[in-house]
Amino acid sequence: MSFLDRFNLEEQEQRIELFRKYQKYVFGLVGSIIIFYGFLWIVTPKYKVYRENKVRLNRFVDVLNTRRAKALDKKNILKELARLEATVYEKEADFFTVEEYNEFSINILPKLANNLGNIINTITYSKFKPLKDKVHTATLGLRFEGSYVSVINFIMELERFSKIIKVDEFSFKRLTDDPVILSVTLQATAYINKDN
Repeated sequence: MSFLDRFNLEEQEQRIELFRKYQKYVFGLVGSIIIFYGFLWIVTPKYKVYRENKVRLNRFVDVLNTRRAKALDKKNILKELARLEATVYEKEADFFTVEEYNEFSINILPKLANNLGNIINTITYSKFKPLKDKVHTATLGLRFEGSYVSVINFIMELERFSKIIKVDEFSFKRLTDDPVILSVTLQATAYINKDN
């Protein structure tokens, strides 16, 4: 064997020895690279599917939240509508019907005044005037006489009446001093719902 062959042989042995020494590190590195690329190969498609599903889920959640909000709005609107209808019904119940107004102006009003000690001289009636939608107004003019207490009690009874009556004008003059008797001119407006 020549010197050159021995040198190459020794060099080869050193290289093999060096390889053996670091062999586990090289295999570990190669194994890690294989595992990493295998992980990417397996996980990447699943991650893409996950991302697509997440985007789709977010869209569905947005649509669901929008529909819930609309449903809640619809429920709130229906509740508010029911409340308003009840309020309108209550307010409409405060208005006279045509029959109730006729009964009030012809029978109840004179009896109310007489029961409180007043004497009605005249009652004047106006035609119905449209106010808004179904609501109309009618003006009642009264001239009556009574004591101070009976006049005040009569006006208070009108204001407390179960239907809406508004006293528009009120004037009086004293007829006698002892006892105090007043001559009163009063104008009131009654509110009538003509659809009832």
